[in-house]
Amino acid sequence: NATIDSIPDSVQAILIKSGKTLTVNGDVTLKDKYLEIEEGGILNVKGNMSVYGDRVPGSYNAGMYGQEQIKAWQELPSWGRDQYGVFTRGREGKRVKINIDGNLSVGDHYNGINGANTDLYVGGNVICTDDAFITIGHYQDGDQGSTMTVKGSVLWNVSKSPSRLYVNGEDPRCMTVYGDIIDSTYRTEEEHGELIFDNLYLPTPGSMCINGYARYTLELEGPLSMYAIYPDHIYKYVDNPVIEKQAAFDPDIGIKMFVIRMYAEVLDRMPDKAGLDDWTGSLKNKTKNGADIAQGFIMSDEFLLNSDLTADEYVRLLYKVFFDREPSDDEVAGWKRQMMLEDKSRKYVLAGFVNSAEFENLCKRYGIESGHMEASLPVQIEVSKMKVDASGVDRSAIEDYVDRFYLQLLGRPAEWEGKNYWVNNILSGEQYDAASAIKVGIIESVEFRNRDISDQEFLRCAYYGFFDREPDDAGYLYWLRNLAEGSYTKSSVIEVGFGRSEEFSNLLKRVGFIIK
Repeated sequence: NATIDSIPDSVQAILIKSGKTLTVNGDVTLKDKYLEIEEGGILNVKGNMSVYGDRVPGSYNAGMYGQEQIKAWQELPSWGRDQYGVFTRGREGKRVKINIDGNLSVGDHYNGINGANTDLYVGGNVICTDDAFITIGHYQDGDQGSTMTVKGSVLWNVSKSPSRLYVNGEDPRCMTVYGDIIDSTYRTEEEHGELIFDNLYLPTPGSMCINGYARYTLELEGPLSMYAIYPDHIYKYVDNPVIEKQAAFDPDIGIKMFVIRMYAEVLDRMPDKAGLDDWTGSLKNKTKNGADIAQGFIMSDEFLLNSDLTADEYVRLLYKVFFDREPSDDEVAGWKRQMMLEDKSRKYVLAGFVNSAEFENLCKRYGIESGHMEASLPVQIEVSKMKVDASGVDRSAIEDYVDRFYLQLLGRPAEWEGKNYWVNNILSGEQYDAASAIKVGIIESVEFRNRDISDQEFLRCAYYGFFDREPDDAGYLYWLRNLAEGSYTKSSVIEVGFGRSEEFSNLLKRVGFIIK
């Protein structure tokens, strides 16, 4: 039995022994990790739980993976060599319990939760993506099987790869969902996902939207709206007389699916009711369009503060969200070149996707207008060199300053020749000042431009380089937005934004500079 705040990144495999309890006070992230719970074991998670990654799925598929992954898999204890992120071994009379107070997310190849005689409780929402699955049932004939209770909603298949949700148990309410059950993605018949459970209990009025294979029996206390979604049309699912009697077709279901998909793909969460209603209503009455929702999500404070994506990751996300497909390497390279070598902003790149015929076709499938998005080229801001007298400056302070930027922005120690050159330039003041030296010597160097770091990481490094501190919340968001919108480039953030700030001027004075 143990209570911990988190699972260390260094841990690859976890075993909860029979009858033991593990309580985690924070979030649990099982990326490329394996968790097994023996009979009678209990896992309590006070935060959110995520299960994803590319674990080696057993020896029979090991040939698909690189030697390093195979070696890591072979070094795991025998009980850790399984294809699932979480594996439960519940037995009759010794059930496994997993209690998650927050949200449960499962994603990526061969990952998810698999097991027998398991009671899974989720206090928030459940999201399944990209070949992931939750499969819990019986150990042998005569067992009671498994149960799953979700206080929020269930959203699965938010990308094209099929995911599977299977709950098998004798309890007439073996699967209870208090919110909606939604499949938000259009797919062909061959790309269907699976939703299979013995009994579904819906205690509150909600909606069930499916696309693909489904088998179930239903017990309803409130009315249920149920729909099947296919590539070219949406229609009410009426092969059950109880559903047919109670269902009322929602003509806005396509628009709602578009909005839900944006929340899941961009913000990695289910929508709040107010947000879903607001976006759905605005798209329905045409006061907003696809371009508006694209900017609303990608340029939102929530996304800017939480995404932390490199140029490569950002471009791949845009293909997934706005084209509903994976890009080729050449497509990614073209956009990365514009961002990393030509200083094109993230908003400029976003406009390239939003104004495309491919995004227009995606919007038509969901019944909304695509609209148009304006984005300008990056703004070039020129400033005159700062005039200073450095005669009283300690050279070691400038050496430390240059060293910090090499380490922060280039990820390596400064070589002697380079450091000496820039220190001399800063002290002489003839060609560069303290900020323009960093702009020209590091930010505009081929080495830095070929380093694909996120805007968030760049700003954190810049704050440490200039001010030797973490960014304050207001300043951090201000510069994130200016970079994303193209009001500043990385060069002008360094030379103008930080290099001409009052805080930096005071630091220069503190080490002996006289600013003229």
